[in-house]
Amino acid sequence: MASIFENISEEAFVEGITPQTQASMQWFSTKLQTMASINVNDLFRDEKLKQRSTLLINKSLIGTMHMFQYDPKTKETLPYYDRYPLVIIVGKAKGGFRGVNLHYLPVQLRIRFLDNLYRISTLENNLNSEWDDLNRGRIKKFIKPIIKTYLTPNIKGRIAQVHRSEWDIAAFLPFHKFMKRNEQVVWRDSFKQVYKR
Repeated sequence: MASIFENISEEAFVEGITPQTQASMQWFSTKLQTMASINVNDLFRDEKLKQRSTLLINKSLIGTMHMFQYDPKTKETLPYYDRYPLVIIVGKAKGGFRGVNLHYLPVQLRIRFLDNLYRISTLENNLNSEWDDLNRGRIKKFIKPIIKTYLTPNIKGRIAQVHRSEWDIAAFLPFHKFMKRNEQVVWRDSFKQVYKR
């Protein structure tokens, strides 16, 4: 099976795209939003991703990005939720972990969030940052709509870790699936929370 990540990386290389810059994120967001529908099962099996059967949260996983299928314990009371989260883990939580789900931000805010995040860390190193490091400075205002708690027993099936060099691609692949509301409603709510409107 051809790797989605590898194919897109090759195209970006040919175009002279420098990873983890605002220009690269604009390029990836434009390129990937026009893609045909993605088979999520194929995506999660992509050879460029590190496969896991479970997430045992320890210091080495803080600041790493993962994709998985999720069935929330409290889904009946949630106004909406993402069936296929794309999460950067920021810390432990009882029965699971806390993380920021990039899918909750509309594309332009996602670019701004990642740009600020990349300024905190470098391409060679994972974030390796606890929640307190994210909850300050220019990045703080983006956190409220995207910080979520995930219970590990509610993760269904395959878990895929995204290598840091592939974050720009994963961040803009259109594989989110919001339940109970559509993306316009979710993104409008997130925009209001970021800008307190």
